[in-house]
Amino acid sequence: MNSIYELPECITELVHLTSLNLDANEIHRLPIGMGNLHLKLLKVAHNRLERLDEGFLAPNLRTTIECLWVSNNNMQELPALFNGVEKLTDIHIDYNPMRSPPVELLSEGMNVIIQYCRIRAERVHEVKDLLDEYGFDSEPINFSPECRGALTGETGFLTPEDLVDFDAALDTFVNGAYYKCPVSAADLVDKVDALKHEREYVFYNMMLQELLRILEKETGISGKKKRFSGNVVRQNLKKEWGKDQDEVNCYAVTLDALLRETPKNQYVKKFRPSLFQLMVEELPVTVFEYTPELLKDAINKFEGPYGHVAMIDKVKFDKDEYVDPETGKERRKFPCVVPALVIAKVIYTATEARRRAEEDDMYWNAFQQTEDDIEDWCESKVGRKRLQQEMKKRQKLVAKDVQTGEATKREKETAVHGAEDTLELINQRKKDFDAGKPAHLHKISSVTEAIDLIASGEDKLSEAKRELRIADKALKESHAKLRMKKKDQVTCCTDDLKRKFCHKEWARILEEQRSLSDRRGWRRPWDGEDGEEFATWLAVKATKARSHDEEEELEEVDDTPDWLKGDDGENDDEYSWENTANLEQYESEAYTRYLTAERPEGLAPPWKQHLGGDAAEGRGNGKGDSEEEEEEEEEE
Repeated sequence: MNSIYELPECITELVHLTSLNLDANEIHRLPIGMGNLHLKLLKVAHNRLERLDEGFLAPNLRTTIECLWVSNNNMQELPALFNGVEKLTDIHIDYNPMRSPPVELLSEGMNVIIQYCRIRAERVHEVKDLLDEYGFDSEPINFSPECRGALTGETGFLTPEDLVDFDAALDTFVNGAYYKCPVSAADLVDKVDALKHEREYVFYNMMLQELLRILEKETGISGKKKRFSGNVVRQNLKKEWGKDQDEVNCYAVTLDALLRETPKNQYVKKFRPSLFQLMVEELPVTVFEYTPELLKDAINKFEGPYGHVAMIDKVKFDKDEYVDPETGKERRKFPCVVPALVIAKVIYTATEARRRAEEDDMYWNAFQQTEDDIEDWCESKVGRKRLQQEMKKRQKLVAKDVQTGEATKREKETAVHGAEDTLELINQRKKDFDAGKPAHLHKISSVTEAIDLIASGEDKLSEAKRELRIADKALKESHAKLRMKKKDQVTCCTDDLKRKFCHKEWARILEEQRSLSDRRGWRRPWDGEDGEEFATWLAVKATKARSHDEEEELEEVDDTPDWLKGDDGENDDEYSWENTANLEQYESEAYTRYLTAERPEGLAPPWKQHLGGDAAEGRGNGKGDSEEEEEEEEEE
């Protein structure tokens, strides 16, 4: 064993040297320029070589080398330098702590090793190009022999654990057995890019959600403990940021209150921290520092399932609370329009948006099925009979409504005439008072009393006219219903039945989904304005639960309305029009949206098209065209 640690650079000038045996030394690197030699045999086994440079064989060794021994060294990687080395037939690279290529490939022969090195080089270039395309900084020299620190520079909100995981995946792809790695370079880069965006989404969402919790808490405080007045936080803004550009409720917070501490002044009774500071105090500790710049990025970049959730905008406030801490002078803007953060009161998660869409689909499918079933039932023998009965019943009721409506209208007209006569009399008394006539003629003691009398008379006349308009409208509607043709009567009855039982399906699904959300601790921000109806449902449920003695067996109280229980006393295979006189109880936003999209003609009953012209005129015998048609059909 010799003790050569390093070869002199001049050895690369021995161009006539054909054999060089350096076995059993302590050489840790070969000099640059070894490729200038014309060696046929090179033995550097049993040394401390850590690697062979990529240009090791260029330019001459590539065409002359026949025997290369580098076994028993410290090499972990074999570079892709053997392509086109046709004369190399004897190569020893065993007994190295080799990672790339894997140890199991070293005994497979030179052709396999060359193929591996070529594929590895192609993969390194492919990954590097893709990372550049996706905006990642990377260092290919870190890809092998063991991938460590592949991503450099800006990596967003990827955690140290994420970067280690990517290194491991890339190491398997580049340095592992390529035939055992089904993942492509595109898969690897797509995955880390998706993870980067996911981490960014989660981080920004966490900041904004915490800010909303602080705002909800601070705006809920009243009295002397209230720190943020309506001069710096508004709660009544609306933006078209919801599903299908629906309006959503928003907070508006002045940037001063958001980012600056406020010392005691004429508006603030004691020191007030910034909302940003309060938010940071509640956020979990992370490897990333919470800064106003990060909050600004969250405001500008974060989007929920429906789009924007926050923005910086100029907003009008009642007063400007800003006081210069150095001079103590107020800013005093009139009108007070200042830069402010506008943020939706509820930020949907992707899961909540998906659950909302799934629930809407449930309603939609239930409505379609229910309407189809009712159409089929109305075509059945039993259904046609019940439909005829309901139409006849309604026409008789409408005829009575017409008679009652005409009497009511006459009564209201009389009331209007009476109010007009009374007001005319008051005006005459006022004239007598103004003319200075004796008090017993006008019975008015002062100008104030006269004005009050006239105002009272005008109010009574206005109220009488209002009641007359209501009576007139009701009478017109009754006439319109009475004049409906038979096909319109069928449509009206069928639509009422559909509305009732679709509402029943809606209520059933809503109860099921609320119960499911309660069991799993889910929010339902679409259930009422910002989830208020769901919150009310939970509160009522909790109150009922507390009202029972915990030691007694709880009996489930069925407070379901009668119209939701079965079919209102009818047979299970039938539908009933009972309780359809007041259709307002069957209104639901879900069914209205369904009708708007699928059957807009169902939004208004057919009789409304007859509300013009002579619809308000009475009929001598109290019968409409539809009732006469029905009687003719019965006679046949």
